[in-house]
Amino acid sequence: MRNVSSSSAPPPSGAEQAVSDAEGGTAIWFSTREETLIYCNGRPYVLRDASSPLKTLTLSDRATNLEDIERRLKLDILEESRRYGGMILIHDEVSSGEIVPTWMSVDEESIRTPKEVWEDVIKEGWRVGYWRIPIAPDRPIEVSASEYVRAVS
Repeated sequence: MRNVSSSSAPPPSGAEQAVSDAEGGTAIWFSTREETLIYCNGRPYVLRDASSPLKTLTLSDRATNLEDIERRLKLDILEESRRYGGMILIHDEVSSGEIVPTWMSVDEESIRTPKEVWEDVIKEGWRVGYWRIPIAPDRPIEVSASEYVRAVS
């Protein structure tokens, strides 16, 4: 019997923990997020429209598009940090549900895309396959299912 686990967006340390818990030290990780994600100082953040910060901003249902957007977002974040002395403005949800602007200190090493997080895990010697297969409400499940079958074959 194999262990199965999931997480919406594990921090980099959580990614390594999930793989280390896998039977035989081998795992396949599927990211099903259909929204743009970036890690700042090890914490996941999603790209949202300022007028609807609690609503998912769906830009694409194709993994390659999402990964390109995340790569460009990382470059934009680094450019913003250069303009503001190593700081970027994020918007954080506090316990009351309110969204508040907050300045965060970042550098090139502290900004990672999900793909980069998993590439780092693999470079560290963990045996894991990483697949980005977004599942969107308006996408036929048969499309995603066939991608999963290809990934595990």
